[in-house]
Amino acid sequence: MVEIREAQEQDDLDVLMLAKKFVRESGSDLPFDRDHLHANILNMISNPAFVLLTAWKGGDLIGLLAGTKTPTLFSSALIAAELSWYVDPEFRDGTTGLKLVKAFEKWGKDNGCIKVAMSDIEELKDLQDLFSRIGYSVTEKTYTKDL
Repeated sequence: MVEIREAQEQDDLDVLMLAKKFVRESGSDLPFDRDHLHANILNMISNPAFVLLTAWKGGDLIGLLAGTKTPTLFSSALIAAELSWYVDPEFRDGTTGLKLVKAFEKWGKDNGCIKVAMSDIEELKDLQDLFSRIGYSVTEKTYTKDL
């Protein structure tokens, strides 16, 4: 049975280790900064503008979803924006990822958000079919360029 809950301060090292695994798998070419990540984890745990949802199975952290609530440039209406979403590859064939998304949607609604924004890394896993099945539509794509 998978338990989804908000991260607690004592979860910080488990979250740090899973986040590092995500960075490796994603192929990110950004420099990994452990201290910066650790500070962000602790901030998300203590700052009500953020949420850090965790998925646990048998005492092991197997997934996470980090997000924030924010207005857009053009409206004061709040959006629940996913910042990072990862499930250990060993547990991707189950419902853990979907449970994290549903918990994030609930957090957003409970915090006054009128929309939720999710993303995926297409090279890691194209999730367009999953998002379509649960009511999401593509609204924009992100492009990056090295400077």
